[in-house]
Amino acid sequence: MNTSFLSFLLTFCIAFSVTAQEEKEVNCEGVKSGTFVIPSDDVVPLSTKIVRTEKFQTEYISDGSQRSSRLKWLTDCSYLIVPDAKKENEDPNEALFRKYGGLMVTYTARKGDTIYFTAQLRELKNSDVKGYMIKVK
Repeated sequence: MNTSFLSFLLTFCIAFSVTAQEEKEVNCEGVKSGTFVIPSDDVVPLSTKIVRTEKFQTEYISDGSQRSSRLKWLTDCSYLIVPDAKKENEDPNEALFRKYGGLMVTYTARKGDTIYFTAQLRELKNSDVKGYMIKVK
């Protein structure tokens, strides 16, 4: 192999690893508490307002229903949503979260008050859903 090709390959690998490293760093300051909105879209048919403290959140869905969950922060940018104690008229999503050990949410990017995330049922691989929320307060 000639040296110019090896030099190009080495430069490409270094540039790629630096870019990949930069993409993984997300500013997660101020996301453990506050008020957030997940707008409705093709994947999420109903908008949701989330009121969160560091260990607890309540979701107010635009159809008038609401859900309360405990939060377990795994890192500054990822947490596990665990539904409150089982209720008689449990929401189907709460039952699903409970069945699979909770919903793991990982922040993947942030642009101002818009936070992009991936959510996955903890014990069910390949259940990733990508979305975003906006911090409003």
